[in-house]
Amino acid sequence: MSLTQDVIDAINDQIANEMFGAYAYLALSLWFDAQALEGFAHWLGSQSAEELQHAEKLIRFLRDHDAPVRYRSVSAPPQQFDSIEAALQTVIEIEERNTRQIHAIYHLALEQACHSAEVLMRWFIEQQAIEEKFARQTMARVKLAGDDRGALLVLDQQFGRGEGL
Repeated sequence: MSLTQDVIDAINDQIANEMFGAYAYLALSLWFDAQALEGFAHWLGSQSAEELQHAEKLIRFLRDHDAPVRYRSVSAPPQQFDSIEAALQTVIEIEERNTRQIHAIYHLALEQACHSAEVLMRWFIEQQAIEEKFARQTMARVKLAGDDRGALLVLDQQFGRGEGL
């Protein structure tokens, strides 16, 4: 069966959601860079690029199914944060939002027997599990560091080397 209009619309909405994520991660990257935490900035810059790749994957999927790609408006992301924890909470919220929307598309694809969309969304569901876990673990490690700037700098160096968690 080809894609239904509801599934096409939902995927187009998710493209905008991925683009917002890319935009938001770029803003977060710049904020961390301004805090002299280049490792975190590097990680979030990579996350921005990954969100763009996700949007491209969805676009290719629609085009491969001869479905229209409809660009949606993308709002400006937050650019200032009161703390590292507040910035990381934004990361968690972005990932949780992505997960909710991807699950909704998956269930819609199941209901409407759009099996190729269902398969695609399984891939995204697996990715989201990894992304959410990483975001939560990053927050936990920053909280463990507390006011110890040395521990925070060690974490920042790990992110800068691409080691993350």
